[in-house]
Amino acid sequence: MTLIDELPQTVDEWLERAGWQADANKPGRWRREDAEAVLTRKSTSSGWESWFVIGGVKPVSGDPLIDNAGLHGPGKWVRVPKRGLVPRFDLCRDLPDQGESWGKSLGEAGRHPTEAWVEAVTLLALGKQPAAGADKLPVEEVIRFLVPRNWAGTPAEGAVRVSVPMPGLFRQVMIEPAPDGGCRCRAELVDLAGWEAIPRQAALHLARGANVRLRLARLQLVGGDGQEKLVAEAHLARAPVPGAWLEAALEALHSALALTARELSALRDPGLAQWYLAGQPARKES
Repeated sequence: MTLIDELPQTVDEWLERAGWQADANKPGRWRREDAEAVLTRKSTSSGWESWFVIGGVKPVSGDPLIDNAGLHGPGKWVRVPKRGLVPRFDLCRDLPDQGESWGKSLGEAGRHPTEAWVEAVTLLALGKQPAAGADKLPVEEVIRFLVPRNWAGTPAEGAVRVSVPMPGLFRQVMIEPAPDGGCRCRAELVDLAGWEAIPRQAALHLARGANVRLRLARLQLVGGDGQEKLVAEAHLARAPVPGAWLEAALEALHSALALTARELSALRDPGLAQWYLAGQPARKES
């Protein structure tokens, strides 16, 4: 029997290995005796599953564009009816099937991509922080990984810069060590410094909506006290990089750029921003 044969084959088996137990009375719900929170698996679409951490951790500011930065791993804050803001973790349904390619490329030295996802979900549910310290990114390995996948990567002081050209638009994705451990991919969408109030309101409204619709990528405000830059980020926790998560993250950020970058820049025009806000329903966004 090989290492691959001994691995869990589904996300349910990975959760059981991490101490979670399926609720026999409520399909799609998982519990741990030492966790205040429960996991629920909701709708699936476009090859993705949505997992929600219900209970336990609470948002700090109530704005997902700010609170997203406090989540370790591939989670984001979204609004759920009757529950308010809760963390959502997106999981590609093909990810548990990556075991064979993972084993051939990383062997026993790496971690299975689903194991890293389950660890990040479990840490949040338990209210625990990951082991301290940033990890070193294997820059040359990442660049070699990108070449056959048609991503143009260049080294950038311990990180990798990936060019993402699109018609009428040029952006970059930075693959870099995350300050709280593991790896993150980040792309700047727009700099809001100097924007008038109405255009800024419109841009943040659009960003909160996109944060819900996008899979894996989360939108957040960064830049210190001013919180001036809107970025799209995919935080991979301590998933093996390069690997399946990195490829999924780049695709997710490409989708985020295609969905929002032009529109966000255009909303700097006050007239367009006013027109956009006038067409939005009067309800909370997240």
